[in-house]
Amino acid sequence: MEVLRDLNAKQAEAVEHFENAILVIAGPGTGKTKVITHRIAHLIRHHNILPEQILAVTFTNKAAQEMLDRVMEQNLVDSDNSLGVRIHTFHAFCVSLIREYTSEIGLPRNFAIFDQEMQDAILIECIREQHTSQFNFLLPSLRDIVGSYKSKFGDLDSDITEFETYSGRKITDRDEIEAILDLISTYQAKLDSHHALDFTDLIAKSVRLLKQNLIVRERYQRELKFILVDEYQDINEPQYELLKLLCRQPENNLMAVADSDQSIYSWRGSDPKFINQFKADYHPKVVKLTDHYRCHKNILDAARSVITKNLEYNTIDLNTHQITQQNPIIHYTLQDPDQEADHVIKIIRYLTEECDYKFGDIAVFYRNHLVANKLENRLIDENQSGEEEREIPFQRVGGEISFREQFAKNVVAYLNFVEWRDMPLQAERAINFPQRRLIDISLARLKLLAQCKGIEFCDIIERVDDYPQYFGPLTRKNINQFLAQINYMKSKLEEKNVVEIVDELFLSLAEWRLPYLDSEILELRSEAEIPNVQEAVAVLYQAIFQQEPIQIISGNDIDASCAVYIIQQVLNDYLDTKIEVEKKGDLDNIQIIINGGKFVIQISPLSATEDSFIIQIRYTVLSIVALKLCQRLISKFERQNFEDFVVYDLATVGNNPKWAEIIEVVATKLDQMGEPLESRHQLVKPTGWIPQTSVNSYNITSQMVANKPSIEEVLPSFINFIDNQVLVGHNVASFDNEIIRRDLVKHLNQEFRNTVYCDIMAIAQRLYPRQNPAFEALVEKFNIMESGSRPTGIVDTTLKIFRQLVNEDTKRRELTSLSESLPLVGLAILYRSETAPKYNQILYQASLRYLRNHQIQSYADFLNHIDSISQAERLINQLVQNVENFKESSLDLRKSQDIDWEERTLDFMKDLSNFEQNFDAEEIGISDFLKYFNLINREPEIDKDELTLMTVHAAKGMEYRAVIIMGMEDGVFPIRYRDQTRQEIEEDRRLFYVGMTRAKERLYFTSVRQRQGNRVQAASMFIDEIPEDLIQSWASK
Repeated sequence: MEVLRDLNAKQAEAVEHFENAILVIAGPGTGKTKVITHRIAHLIRHHNILPEQILAVTFTNKAAQEMLDRVMEQNLVDSDNSLGVRIHTFHAFCVSLIREYTSEIGLPRNFAIFDQEMQDAILIECIREQHTSQFNFLLPSLRDIVGSYKSKFGDLDSDITEFETYSGRKITDRDEIEAILDLISTYQAKLDSHHALDFTDLIAKSVRLLKQNLIVRERYQRELKFILVDEYQDINEPQYELLKLLCRQPENNLMAVADSDQSIYSWRGSDPKFINQFKADYHPKVVKLTDHYRCHKNILDAARSVITKNLEYNTIDLNTHQITQQNPIIHYTLQDPDQEADHVIKIIRYLTEECDYKFGDIAVFYRNHLVANKLENRLIDENQSGEEEREIPFQRVGGEISFREQFAKNVVAYLNFVEWRDMPLQAERAINFPQRRLIDISLARLKLLAQCKGIEFCDIIERVDDYPQYFGPLTRKNINQFLAQINYMKSKLEEKNVVEIVDELFLSLAEWRLPYLDSEILELRSEAEIPNVQEAVAVLYQAIFQQEPIQIISGNDIDASCAVYIIQQVLNDYLDTKIEVEKKGDLDNIQIIINGGKFVIQISPLSATEDSFIIQIRYTVLSIVALKLCQRLISKFERQNFEDFVVYDLATVGNNPKWAEIIEVVATKLDQMGEPLESRHQLVKPTGWIPQTSVNSYNITSQMVANKPSIEEVLPSFINFIDNQVLVGHNVASFDNEIIRRDLVKHLNQEFRNTVYCDIMAIAQRLYPRQNPAFEALVEKFNIMESGSRPTGIVDTTLKIFRQLVNEDTKRRELTSLSESLPLVGLAILYRSETAPKYNQILYQASLRYLRNHQIQSYADFLNHIDSISQAERLINQLVQNVENFKESSLDLRKSQDIDWEERTLDFMKDLSNFEQNFDAEEIGISDFLKYFNLINREPEIDKDELTLMTVHAAKGMEYRAVIIMGMEDGVFPIRYRDQTRQEIEEDRRLFYVGMTRAKERLYFTSVRQRQGNRVQAASMFIDEIPEDLIQSWASK
């Protein structure tokens, strides 16, 4: 494609600029992304700049993907060249930089990066540890405060006088500021303890590295000959510093594309002053894009009239090319939010029914989410009316936090499965909540069986007992318990509204909470083995397998009785094995006699006589030994059958799954034991040459693949090899599988049938949530000797990692299995007065949690097998009292996981009550709520034919045929608060300008007289700034 074709004169001027700095002032709708992508192509095609010498940076993954897509889809450069260009977000670029130089900045090689979800979890921990009531704002605001502070100040600065939240609220109270500073300090200490960085740290560490290390700085300045920056008005000081350090002098080949009128992120440290700073530091050529291609003239003129009220604004006059029939801008004044929501729906119906608009052509914007809640509820009412012609399909971007946490999604998964069995994804989520009943390989096996037999996942779990060759007794029992719980809940649905049903569900779920804390599981994992347990398990396993007779002789004290009962129940309930029990009052141990004395397992608190036929296990609490013995025995019966598992990997040019090209495929099938059985590997010839970055990664050159088959030739045999297998690999879910799926459709017009996989990256994230799950990090963690960088070696290393993770998953489940035996263990520990040792203490506390979770009032049921109940009465009463004390313990003594459960259940019920208030309580059934939940939790799809609801901040970069901006009242938009500055009002005016210029053809505003309480509100000052000849007004009576 000719690079300069379809460019106007100013765009072409910017694109053709070669060396030295250039500032492109690009207002809305002037084609700024087009200028960036075409300049990249021009540098490569006309100046022979290598793709890897070009860096293009922007702020969001979406914007980076769009930039790459335009380069690829418009064929601006050859595919192999375009894949070599570094198109990144600021954060992604910094990750790649830091990974190369971890030792220079004092980080371990495999440091972790905490995403937003993990940041929030750490912040919640910090709030709880401070026991403060100072933070009366939402978590996203707190996250932004922390990030903004770290960006501006780095180290703690006690002289700070205010913080600003996302909503525009100023925090000036000294006590509140000190509490926030303390929280930031605690938060940073936690990051440091995990060797982790958040997104703010990525920029700060990169800046520090480049400042302090001349060698690194000069290397990047040599490599990056041209840097292009999108949305330059949104950068903050650390990002400005980063660009300055990367830019080589005296060339200063830096392109900034900016519009000061669209600078709307001051709370993150962004400031349009950096545009002027750029001019002062780089003396750039300035190109102003003046041709506007989006809005009709009246909309553009109205927006221009508003933004010129700022003292600091872009002086460019934009010339619109949209000169078709103008539609009037209309401002509607309504009485209250209810009337406003109804009127917005009328506008939408008018546009879709009389003006030939699709729902996807229309967007509703607002300054804050609260404004849109009434409208969302009205839309839900319309869509649940049962009248198809009244339905308005919509999606809400962001929205308030209600029902959006993982906890809420897990709870709703239960409700979905109870209501509708044919929902496999909901069943997968529900079955592992609130504790994990299935390890990953068992879940994958179930899904593969369903896929191969052509039945639903939900049907296969109901038939799990038909497949003992794949699923051991613990897995089968866990699944059957889950189904029993679901059936119990289903029986409770009759004539109950959703609040009553959820309340019942929480009571049921509480019983299945894991009675161990995460920290306790890790301590159990590191605890030394009780000697000879493993040998005893091997003997018992063989005896049960060969159906040899088993007899137990024991004393009849409380500990021995509890221990014997544990063994009896486990062998009977899980392994269908009956044993004879004989009690002897004078015996101080337990003897498990196999096949009339062929072997004897003796469990004793004291030393015993040595005998070659006796396996002696000595421990002070016999019931603990019984629990360990049974846990290990049940685990041994769990079959880790890896038949039908295949480990695979792709070598690619490029690391974006949408565009990456395969240059080698490798797959290895496993046998039942997880050993390599059969392999396939094939080099593949891509459409272009292999860049040096890919050569460095895989040691595959263009010469090596010159005579190899293309991917369309390789795919049929490769797919045949991996078909109907569980696919195992690192990041296969979002990378390898997506590339195979794409190429199958593209080249063979065939769907990818392998929907079952075990992604070792995801497994590692679950098992080690605060550690780096990257491939290299896992290699280091498990001390694995790598087998080379080619896919053949990567597959071998992946298999080793996979087996380590499966073993860890299996071991953790073993340690927390048989929790129904914990009350007996707790009683025995109390009887022996052995609560002090750490291991015993963990089990004792777990027994109290189990009893508390099950809401058991009488514990005599656990002791019916003891000969003398009277002997145990004192201990029973003491155990009961300890459970009660455990329930009522203060916040300082209770563990965070217990607090977390209670807080999340309360939050869910509060959100549910808020939902209920918008409907007739008598009419809200479980299906009504589930439809609502599934609607608000869908991922937004901008290209879908649905009405879009979003904040004006979220609308940046979007465009729609028609835009409705709600909440146009003074105090709402713009926000009003004490001591507000001119600059803060001007930022809200810029935000309004951004919202207006998203509209291509039609623009509407709504305001209300009374939004909260009885106070009458005036229309926004921004409405008054639009000339009367450009806007029509309408007011309800």
